[in-house]
Amino acid sequence: MALAKLNPQEKELRKTKSSQFKLHYQYRAYHFNKEHLMHAAPDSSKVDLDKIYNSANVLGLVLTFHVSFAIAARKTAQILRQVFKIQISYQTVLNYAEAAQPLYHFNIAFKGDIDDDNSGDETYIKIAGEHAYAFFFISSENRKITAYHVADSRDTLPATTAMTEAIRTAKPNQKLALITDGNPSYPAGLHCINEKRDEDNQIRR
Repeated sequence: MALAKLNPQEKELRKTKSSQFKLHYQYRAYHFNKEHLMHAAPDSSKVDLDKIYNSANVLGLVLTFHVSFAIAARKTAQILRQVFKIQISYQTVLNYAEAAQPLYHFNIAFKGDIDDDNSGDETYIKIAGEHAYAFFFISSENRKITAYHVADSRDTLPATTAMTEAIRTAKPNQKLALITDGNPSYPAGLHCINEKRDEDNQIRR
């Protein structure tokens, strides 16, 4: 046993600084099912974009300023009034942005094939004043976003969800590698994923 190999000084030190000695292996088994690994997606909106009073061009301007350039709804409405002479309220800007949210998921649902190497990371965000994290994976050659997932923590479950989505459309027997930072949730999640894959189809990190 590893404990028996410690000398007297090490045994004495272990009484106050046990963390200095790695005497046991830690094994964790994650029992995530398909429902646990559901990719985050926005709820359906009450606003039907097919029935809005403005044209698709106006909708495009609203989403460009408010979403792409992160301009506040009131400022977006002001720009449309003063620059483009389009009379629109800030609430309409918010309604259009909310109604377009489910359409963003289209890119993930139909992302197609992925590259062998995908890089991932998570970033801190705030949603309605609450802490949250957005996980992203992007392919190395085509610069295609292969996964984005929003969660309230940086734990193993959201990391596993993001990695599972990143590799979802990989070709059979494709040699994959996921490049991430030092967040321990990624290797733990990858261990969970590889447990369900055969030995010749393991994902590298």
